[in-house]
Amino acid sequence: MTTIEMSGLRADTAHGYLAALGVMQALRHSRFDARMSWTADFNPHAVLHGLDSTENLYEAVLNDRDRRMTGVVLGYPNGQPFPTLGRSPLEFANWLDAVEQADRAENPDVDLWCGLLVEGGVTGAGKSKPTHFDFTAGQQQFLKIARTLGAGLTEAKLAEAIVGPWLWKGTESTLRFEASGERLGALRATPPAQDKASGVPGADWLAFLGLAYYPLALRPGRERPRVITPACDAGWNRSAFRWPVWREPLNHATVAAVVTHPSLVSEKEEERTTDRESLTAMGVRSVWQCPITRSAQGYGSFGPSSRIAKAQ
Repeated sequence: MTTIEMSGLRADTAHGYLAALGVMQALRHSRFDARMSWTADFNPHAVLHGLDSTENLYEAVLNDRDRRMTGVVLGYPNGQPFPTLGRSPLEFANWLDAVEQADRAENPDVDLWCGLLVEGGVTGAGKSKPTHFDFTAGQQQFLKIARTLGAGLTEAKLAEAIVGPWLWKGTESTLRFEASGERLGALRATPPAQDKASGVPGADWLAFLGLAYYPLALRPGRERPRVITPACDAGWNRSAFRWPVWREPLNHATVAAVVTHPSLVSEKEEERTTDRESLTAMGVRSVWQCPITRSAQGYGSFGPSSRIAKAQ
């Protein structure tokens, strides 16, 4: 079986991990039987199985991008697509109708939409409440940024993200998936909003696709149902994200089961498997975690990651 070392997509950062999952999502409806594993390095990176060249990989990701730019997530409503995930009840209902009419088996956007929104999940203002991975607020608009990233995607930007090294020279707006995304204003002479953020646009686009592996759910709450993002703590302003690193090459369906498995990523520590023998038997190399924090203005970001469990 041929392999591609995706050395730029490392599991010691949530950004790199989500981007690696995004590669699998981009290849799901391609002609390739793609599988993915992780190396045993101190800082593991992703390995792709089933493709014979990076050129074929880049072509497949760009073809998938072309389809998504006019799809039910980034292209709805036609002619004036939504800039943010926070929609009014009527807008959400019409959007949901469009998603339900799409062929789930063939349309890659259905799973992605389910990783961004859930029916019945609303904010106190009555708008649709998004995934815990939406770190934007104010003038930063999640879907508008994603469309900009997709429109500007090139082989060179994919190569930087997938093979590395990450140069951090991208001038596009970012989705704030990097741990350094929060630009705090304490002890600053000028407000951080004036800073021009640089990023890795190829990695941001792939991480955006990777959110399809985390379909939202609802949990009863005191005032209204709480939106639950798999592998994340339920809290909004203070949360955490956990992810497993596995040994053997896994296909799309198995990856989807592993990354949200409660015994690996549950919010409740007592439900998680942490002893080395059990993790080894499950084919898991390690489990990682990073905090999620949000400012009073609503902007969020990942914090530094740490390994919380390790196999033999």
